Amino acid sequence: MSSSDRLDSLLHRYPRATFPVLAGLIVALIAGSVVLYLAQRPADPVLPVEFRLIHPDLDDLPVQIDRIRSCSCWHGPRNQAQRKYKFRVINHTNREINIGGGEESMIRLIVAYPEKRHPVTTVPAPSGGEVMRRLGSPNDIDIPITTKVVSEEPTKLPGSNEFFGVPAGYTVWALPPAPNKLAEMVEVSAYEEVGSTLYARGDATYPTVVDKTHLLPDEEYEGDHLGHGTWTFYIPITRGIAKALEGYGRFEPILPRSFYEKFVIFVGIAALAPGPGGQGELLGFGPAPSDNALAEPGDL
Repeated sequence: MSSSDRLDSLLHRYPRATFPVLAGLIVALIAGSVVLYLAQRPADPVLPVEFRLIHPDLDDLPVQIDRIRSCSCWHGPRNQAQRKYKFRVINHTNREINIGGGEESMIRLIVAYPEKRHPVTTVPAPSGGEVMRRLGSPNDIDIPITTKVVSEEPTKLPGSNEFFGVPAGYTVWALPPAPNKLAEMVEVSAYEEVGSTLYARGDATYPTVVDKTHLLPDEEYEGDHLGHGTWTFYIPITRGIAKALEGYGRFEPILPRSFYEKFVIFVGIAALAPGPGGQGELLGFGPAPSDNALAEPGDL
């Protein structure tokens, strides 16, 4: 008996049981194909430690970054400020781009430090033992809280001062956003078990929360709910400044630009793509908002 005859015989003998089995096999094959595709999909490239921009030009950039808002966030762990940014991204390129959090994201905060300063950031990282917490922003999803941190080397952009309007005596750097939907606990006051979930109570860092991490050509993303569509950056500051800010407690001061630009300049938000030979491409850019446009962290 041929295989087709056997199948025909089974269909006649077990008509009700056959179709669910076949449907299950089809679903399993589709799921297996999806898993195989995700496993074989190449990881998004990570920006090198240093590269030069290829023909930087702000006209007709293929990634549109606008409606930028920011907070006056200065408190953060390990002598670092945190700054939240909320903006819209539109992908006018002919390829998929990663706009999520972490080093593989194309999104970067462009800053400038005095030439002798070499910034190194330490950011939260998944540990496998995170506890969940409902934060104030966002207040509609649980955010994993980790105790693990890792060091990241920002990308240096030599020769970019004139293009970005940065004065001489400073070096331009590109800082990656914190990992998506992950925070760290600065100070734990208590733990509370609700059902099967353990919630940490205390002061947590501001998380990056990007619900659509990859944009196809002509797609756009902008978070329209509190705490969504926000990118958080860790900005190294001097120990003396960090110590002085402790006196403000939980209040976030709005520092005058004439004060903080002596040790860091906020230039704007960029979309950067690595290229061959240590060169890179500026895909999109939006200038940092002015000081009078800063908001409270919980309002974004």
